[in-house]
Amino acid sequence: MIKINLVPADFLEKQKQQHYVLQAVAAGVLVIGLIGVVTFVQFSKAGKLEAELKQKEQVLQRLQVVLQEVRNLETETAAVKAHLDAINGLMATRLVYSYFMQDLVRSLPSSIWFGNLQTTNNGTVAVNFSANCMARSSEDLAEWINTLETSGKYSGVDIGAISVSVSDSGKTLSFPVQAVYQAAK
Repeated sequence: MIKINLVPADFLEKQKQQHYVLQAVAAGVLVIGLIGVVTFVQFSKAGKLEAELKQKEQVLQRLQVVLQEVRNLETETAAVKAHLDAINGLMATRLVYSYFMQDLVRSLPSSIWFGNLQTTNNGTVAVNFSANCMARSSEDLAEWINTLETSGKYSGVDIGAISVSVSDSGKTLSFPVQAVYQAAK
């Protein structure tokens, strides 16, 4: 079978070109529509992100106020803690000299006395002391030094050179002593 086309070839060529132009226009409209949709979605996301950013900035501002309050409270807490530490230090050492004197006098035999007594305390429960002492008997001196060394309250007991003097009332031993008294906590 033979097919004869009576439509002129120019006309068919024009229709083909119109068809290609319509396809190109449709593709262009589709691309422009797609770009428009993508742009709309991007603007929508940008708007949501800007709104979220504003909300988070407001939260940040509120949190910065809270953070500043926390820092102020930490500063106040540190100041109160420093005062409390000072008070506790004073409370811990306020009776050290009383305990020291009581324990020292209890340990001292009746035939030993002090010519002078010097103490130092650096804010702890320890008292460094040095004394120039006099005694009537070497036995009492030995007993007292032994008491100091074995009591557990004294450390670093050091006795200096002993000098003996004789008078009408009897012999007198003179000696320096140094030690560290550690108060019970």
